[in-house]
Amino acid sequence: MRQARLAASIRRGVLRASGTLLGELNYLRNSRGTRFQQEPVWASVNYRLEFKKRLGTLHHTRATLNGDTIRIRGTHTTVANQPGTLLNFTFEGQQPLMEVLHAALPANLEPYIAGATSPSKAHIRYTISGLTGPTVRPRNVLTFGLRRARLLWPDPKRRIDHWDLQATYDNGEAHSLKTTSLTVQHCRVYSSAGRLNVALTLRDFTRPFVSGRLRGRTELPQLAVVVAPGQWRARHGTAEMDIRLHGLLPPTDDGSAAAMIGQPSLSVQGQVTLQNASFVVLDRNVDFSELNVRVGLRDSIWTLSHASGVLDHMRFQASATTTNLLDYLTGQRLNMQVAGNFAVDELRVQRLRELLRPSAAATRLLARQRAAAASTKMATLGGSLIPPGVRLHVGLRCNRLVLAADTLEQVGLTVLHDGQRVEVQNLAARVWGAQMRGNVSWPTDTLQQVAPIQFALNMHYDTVNYRRLMARIARPRAARPRLRPARPCASCCWPPTAR
Repeated sequence: MRQARLAASIRRGVLRASGTLLGELNYLRNSRGTRFQQEPVWASVNYRLEFKKRLGTLHHTRATLNGDTIRIRGTHTTVANQPGTLLNFTFEGQQPLMEVLHAALPANLEPYIAGATSPSKAHIRYTISGLTGPTVRPRNVLTFGLRRARLLWPDPKRRIDHWDLQATYDNGEAHSLKTTSLTVQHCRVYSSAGRLNVALTLRDFTRPFVSGRLRGRTELPQLAVVVAPGQWRARHGTAEMDIRLHGLLPPTDDGSAAAMIGQPSLSVQGQVTLQNASFVVLDRNVDFSELNVRVGLRDSIWTLSHASGVLDHMRFQASATTTNLLDYLTGQRLNMQVAGNFAVDELRVQRLRELLRPSAAATRLLARQRAAAASTKMATLGGSLIPPGVRLHVGLRCNRLVLAADTLEQVGLTVLHDGQRVEVQNLAARVWGAQMRGNVSWPTDTLQQVAPIQFALNMHYDTVNYRRLMARIARPRAARPRLRPARPCASCCWPPTAR
């Protein structure tokens, strides 16, 4: 306290004091850390203490914190034969939005506002009730509201220009992180594309469990603020959605929340429609543009309807169903499945394999399982074409299929991969100046003594450059194997027919 101007009197066992105080709040901490430190404080105080009742009362009291005035009223008293003080206080007024968000959000959601600033204020009503002492905490309830609030990030495309919110933070009956909840009664984010409505409840700040709904229409840069922030950067486009969430929040990429072994996935139900979407998935440098798609969400099963766009300079159309796609890409699962039909102008297989590579395993158990699976497989044609853990039942059409050593044109085929064997069925393509048709298969389980590749192909040439053809198919003499080689497939259609 630097300066105090108080007038006090005692009459009939009651102390009355009023005046002003000027000083500094050294620090204010809660279970989440330090909320204020070295903050200047000014207060206008009206206080009454009834000695017989051991009851102190604050009324018509104001304090200035963070440059804003807070109204304070309430009582404190002692309890017989019990250490500590019984509090019943209410604080009400305006406070900077960022200070309120840092106080109200669990650690899992801190990445959502990392680096953000805001000129906006939140209207707060904060109550403290119950016994406080060396070993006990009181009940804390913070209700806060926003009107036309703004949030800004260093990336100019990531911003909220109009945000209305009403929410309540409550540390619960046990006054602990375990019983803490955050209830968002209503949350509306406005953009030129429309309005996004959010209502949700977060329970248990030690392992936050969410139950909520997102619905409405918004611009993609605004959506990137509230959905997987920091993992993708949106340039433009619109999103229309109706999604329900229920379950444990997934771990964050910064390691602030470790994945739990056996933790069930967050249930996600609903649908999302993207129009003229353009964005980048940051950790993989995956670039989408001109994307139009309707995605049906049923937990781990995602259904893509009438998808079209450009993926990393590869123009495509698709209708497909994926299973465990997100968990696979984020290192939560070893396997994913894709079934559907794709049309691509030019498919670069090596680049697609890089885009689908699994992330580092999220748990030690998963890392051990992945290492064990890798140790049972040798380098095979299937391993070089298809990322580990990807299961396929896909129809493909493309003008150009770019492999490591060759390029096929006017390609049509069906690919099946069950984790043990790859089958390419109904293959039709132009290669080496010929029209090729047939079927190819090979195992990915190389512990079995089987022939590496089985194929039945017809190559139809209008004219044949024999020297060039033989140079293409010639292979250096293989070293004599230590083990007896497997019986080769006798289903080849050879030599090629020519006319």
